[in-house]
Amino acid sequence: MRRLKVSLVAVFALAGLVALIPGGAMAASHATVTIGQVGALSLNSHNQLVSFTVNTPPLAPASPAGKTVTVNVNSNTKFMPMSGTTTSNPFAANDFVWASGGVGKHQYASTVKYDTAPFAVPYAKRTFNGKFVSIVAIVPPADGSLVIKNSAGKDLTFNTNAKTAYRLNGKRQKTQPAYTLGERMTVYGQEYTDGSWLAQRIDAFKK
Repeated sequence: MRRLKVSLVAVFALAGLVALIPGGAMAASHATVTIGQVGALSLNSHNQLVSFTVNTPPLAPASPAGKTVTVNVNSNTKFMPMSGTTTSNPFAANDFVWASGGVGKHQYASTVKYDTAPFAVPYAKRTFNGKFVSIVAIVPPADGSLVIKNSAGKDLTFNTNAKTAYRLNGKRQKTQPAYTLGERMTVYGQEYTDGSWLAQRIDAFKK
């Protein structure tokens, strides 16, 4: 499935207080969460996975690429496939992951979720305000996309799909409305492990 990257600093709400950490990892309570794509896997002499690197998505337009973060695991780490796809050890390079904990010396991940395709990041929903710039219609099986400009003048890009809901001046719409350049919008977004954002709902306000 095609995913478009969003040009913004990702902000998350995870189990209370959250602070962004360089490299796409974040601290919340006592855990560090890392999202991105698996790079290298390190195995011990018994062919057991002991750590892996994660190439995290960019967190700002000025960053040409994300950071590389090492996540440590042990026998207590719980591995959770997000679909029926399974691979060895238990995943492979280029799979997408969400890891809780495991960043830093003597730190081990409690949970690692993974899949061959990007999936929704737990607790990573956010509301975005801006003005309409452009939209690409959904043509199955491909997703559509929406671009709005925020108050800082930056273009924010979101995916849209068949589950995206639409409201116009507070009223639910059965289909995607026609938008006008500069029209005020609120987008309710869900982040994915590749750094893209899905517009779960789009509210537009016509004068």
